[in-house]
Amino acid sequence: YIRGLEFAYTQTFDTLPGVFSGLGLTASYSFTESETSVDGGSNFPNLVLPLPGLSENVWSTTVFWDIGNFSTNMNVRYRDEYVYAGATPGGSTLTMADEYTVVDMQASYAFDNGFNLLAQVNNLTDEANSANYGSDIAVAEYSEFGRQFFIGFSYSY
Repeated sequence: YIRGLEFAYTQTFDTLPGVFSGLGLTASYSFTESETSVDGGSNFPNLVLPLPGLSENVWSTTVFWDIGNFSTNMNVRYRDEYVYAGATPGGSTLTMADEYTVVDMQASYAFDNGFNLLAQVNNLTDEANSANYGSDIAVAEYSEFGRQFFIGFSYSY
């Protein structure tokens, strides 16, 4: 079986004076464990692993600020290591994805004439993704996606 707990909280600080009344915070945390397990195979000998794709700890926090037509937020997401079926030459094998933290930021402005402008940066801290075959020195995958910048326009009438 799979079981766990999840907590979520949102707070707007609308009692703060002036421009600070648009500040807010959203946070969530998830703890999950699995009684279902898979044999670790040759990469993880003599180990029983949790259900593939399942991280024990995942959390996310967003700080936001909405004032008039302007809105911005910064989000931080964390995920524990987890097992997945990774691709290898000639087949697939169980692989351990390393823990990671990602920071994203977004800002938008809604003009009074119906135009909206959006700017977004994903992976602000340039976090890499990595995985291993049961040991930190047995690297299975190392990927750098870099920061991603987006800008968008929309019009509503």
